[in-house]
Amino acid sequence: MRLLGLSMGSTSASVATVLAAFFLGLAGGGLWGARLTRDRTRTLGTLAVLEALIGLAGLASVPLLLQLDAVVGALPFGGGALPTKFVVTMVLLALPTICMGATLPVAAAITIRGPHDLGRRIGGLYSLNTAGAVGGAILAGFVLIPSVGLDGAAYAAAAINALIVVIAWRARGRSDADVASPVTAHEDATPPRSVNGASPEAADGNPHRALALAALAVTGFCAIAAEVGWTKVLSIHTGSTLYGFAAILALFLTGMAAGSWMIRSRLDRLSSPAILLMFGLLVLGATLLASRTTLSSYPAWAAALSGVLPAGWSHKVGDYAMMLALLGPSTLLFGALFPLSLTLACGAARGVGPETGRALALNTMAGIAGSLVAGFVLIPHVGTDGLLVTLGLATVLPAVWLFRRPRRPRTTAALALFIAALVATAALQPPLNLAGLVRSAASHNIGTRNAGPLETVYFEEGLAGVISVIRDKHDMYWLLTNGMAEASINPSDLASRAPTETLLGVLPALLHPDPRTALLIGLGGGTTAGALTAGAFESIRVVELEPAVLRAVSSIMPPGDSWLTDERVEIVFNDARNTLVIEDRRYDTIVSQPSHPWLAGAGNLFTQEFFALANRRLQPDGLFVSWVNLFSMDVTTLKSILRAFSLEFPHGFSLAVNWNMILIGSNGPLRIGTQPATERLATEAMTRRLQHMDIRHTADLLLPFAFSRREALRLTRDVPPNSDTRILSEVRLAALSGQPSGEQDVRAYIKEVRTNDLLPILDPATAAELLLAVGERYAQVEPHRAVSVLRQLEALDPERARVLAERIRR
Repeated sequence: MRLLGLSMGSTSASVATVLAAFFLGLAGGGLWGARLTRDRTRTLGTLAVLEALIGLAGLASVPLLLQLDAVVGALPFGGGALPTKFVVTMVLLALPTICMGATLPVAAAITIRGPHDLGRRIGGLYSLNTAGAVGGAILAGFVLIPSVGLDGAAYAAAAINALIVVIAWRARGRSDADVASPVTAHEDATPPRSVNGASPEAADGNPHRALALAALAVTGFCAIAAEVGWTKVLSIHTGSTLYGFAAILALFLTGMAAGSWMIRSRLDRLSSPAILLMFGLLVLGATLLASRTTLSSYPAWAAALSGVLPAGWSHKVGDYAMMLALLGPSTLLFGALFPLSLTLACGAARGVGPETGRALALNTMAGIAGSLVAGFVLIPHVGTDGLLVTLGLATVLPAVWLFRRPRRPRTTAALALFIAALVATAALQPPLNLAGLVRSAASHNIGTRNAGPLETVYFEEGLAGVISVIRDKHDMYWLLTNGMAEASINPSDLASRAPTETLLGVLPALLHPDPRTALLIGLGGGTTAGALTAGAFESIRVVELEPAVLRAVSSIMPPGDSWLTDERVEIVFNDARNTLVIEDRRYDTIVSQPSHPWLAGAGNLFTQEFFALANRRLQPDGLFVSWVNLFSMDVTTLKSILRAFSLEFPHGFSLAVNWNMILIGSNGPLRIGTQPATERLATEAMTRRLQHMDIRHTADLLLPFAFSRREALRLTRDVPPNSDTRILSEVRLAALSGQPSGEQDVRAYIKEVRTNDLLPILDPATAAELLLAVGERYAQVEPHRAVSVLRQLEALDPERARVLAERIRR
C-alpha cells in the first residue's frame, strides 16, 4: 500500500482503488482455493507452493514498485485515471493476492478432519489467521518499517514465506498419509454425524446455507465499512501516522481474533446455531450504534488517562488499550460471527475446503463493497455518524430469512421486538459528536497556547480527512485536518498573516529571473496562493488533495482577498506526486507546502525521490521552494531532509523563519543581486503583501538565512537522506511526545552551527554591496552574525568591510 501510494497517489479514490484491487485478488484466490481443494489430497504440498509464490512475488514486487513512476508516467491512456490505476495494481498484485486468498481454504482442508470438530477447527483456524494479521500489522508498523524500511519489511515478509515453505515441505512426507482426503475417509467409514443439532439429511441439504451466506456478506460489508469510519474518527487522536494506522488496524484485528477464538470450542455443541447467528447479528447492530456514544466520550476518557499515565509510549499503549475497550464489543462479534457463519455454510463438512473458499470470496467481495460505499457514498453524504447508523440497521437484513419461514413463534416475536428496539435506538440516540472530537484534539496544540475556548465555524467530513475551521479568543482562525493545525488566518487583518507562508509565495516571484508559470502543492490557508498572485506569474496552478479545504478557506476569506477570483489561478484536486508523475509539464517555480512531515502521505513529499521528481518538472532555470515545519522536529530528521534536498539540487540555500524552514533549490547557479528583487519589491502588490514584514530590500529577504547547499552537505554527512523506503520524517517524528531538547533541539542547533555562507548564492557583480547591506542589518539585532558576514566581505571589498566593521563597533 505504501509503495503503491508513491505513484498511484494518496487520494481517497486512489487508495480505495488499490484496496479494491487487493481484495479482489483475495476473493479470486478464495474461489481458486475452492477448486484446488475439491479433489486434492496432497494439501501440504499445495500450501508450500502457494507460500513460495507469495514470497517470490513479494521479492519481485519491491524493485517494480520503486520504479513504478516511470511506468505510470509512460502509460498512453492516462496514468491518473482510476481504471488505469486499477489495472496496473491488479497486474502487480494479482499473483500474490490470489495465492494469499487460496491459503485459507487449503489450510481448512488440511486441518478439518470431519464433522465432529468442524466448528472448533474453523474457529481456531480463523482466529490464528487473524492473530497472525495482528502480528503482521504490529511488526510492520512498529518494528520493521522503522528499523529496516519499507523494502526491508517486504523482504522480511518474503523470508517468513520461505520459512513456511520449508516447514510445510519437510512435513509433507510425514503428514500426507494422515491428511490425505480426511473428510472422504470419514464419509466412507461411517455415516455423517449430526452437525449443529441438525439431522444428517438436513446437514447434507444444509437448510441454513442461505442464512449463512447472507450473514457472511453482511458482516464482510459492515466490518470493512466500520473500520473505514472508526479509522477516520480514531486517527483524529492517534494522528494520521504510520504508528497510528498500524495500531488501529491491530486493535480491530485483535478483537476479531479474540472473538473467533472464544466461540470456537462451542460451535460444535450449539443446538440452534441459526437462531444464535440471527441474534448475534442484531447484537452486533446494537454495538455499532453504541459506538456512536462511546467514540463521542473518547476525549473524556483520554483526559482521565492523561492524569494517570505520563506522556510517552506508556501513555500511547494505554490510549490504544482504551480504544480496544471502546471498540471491543463490535470487533469481538465480527470475529465470532465469521466462523459461526462459515460453519453453517459448510454443513456436514463434505467439501469444507471448497465451501471455505467460496465463503471467503463472498465475505471479501462484500468487504470491497463496504469500503467503496463507506468512502464514496455514506461518509460524504451522511457522515460517519450516518455510516454507523446504516451499518447498525444493515444487520437486520438476514432476519428476512427467519420471517420468511417462521417455525418458532416465540423466537420470531423476540426477534421482531429486538429489531424494533434497534430502530428506536438509532432514532433516539445522540449522534456522534465528531466536531467535539476535533476540538478536543485541536486544544492540545492550539487551545493551551491561546488559553481560550475554541469555536467551530466550519466543519466537513472530506474524502481524505475531517476538515474544520475553529476560532480562538483572539479571533484567529485555524484550519484543521483531523484536528491538526494546518494554517492560521485572520480574515479581518490580512497584514497579520503568517510570514512563512507569505515568503513561500513571494520568494520565487522575487528571485527567479523571469517567473511566468508556478505550481503550488497544497492550498493550506490560502496565504501562499495569495502571495504568488503578487508576482508577475502568467499562470498559477494549485494542486490540493482535499476539496473540502478550498470550501473551508473560502468560507472565511474576506471579499478583498482577490486570489480566489484571480483568473491566473487554477485549482486541481489530486495527489501532488501523482500529478507530477503523470503530467509532463514544466514550471518556472514549484512551491511545496504539504502537511506535517510526520504524517502518512505528507511524509512522501519530503523524500529524496520526491525532490528528484520535482526537479525533473522544473524549467532549466527553475526554482523549487519547500516548507519544512520545525515544530516537533528533531535535529537528526532535519538533517536527513536537508541532505535529501541538497543531493538533488546542485544549487540552493535555506531560511529559518520562526518555527519553520524554507528550502530553495535550483539546477542553475543562483545569482541573487540587489536590483531585480528590490525593484519587484516596490510594486504595489508586493508592498501590500509584505507590509507587515518590513521587507523593502533584497537584503531583508536574506536575514533569516540558515545554510548554503555546501554547508548543508557538510553538516549532514552523518545521516542518511530521507527516502521513500526509509522515511525518517515519519518514523522518528511520529514517535516524539513533545518538542525535542538538548542535542536534538533543532532551533538551538541551527543557531549554533550556521555560518551565514552567503557568497555561493550572490551575483558576483553586486555581492559586496549586498553583503554590506545584510551585515548592517545584522549589526543592529545579531552582531555575531554580522561578524561572519564581515569575514566574507573582507576578501571581496576591504573598503566596504571597514564600513561594516565600524557599524559593528557602534
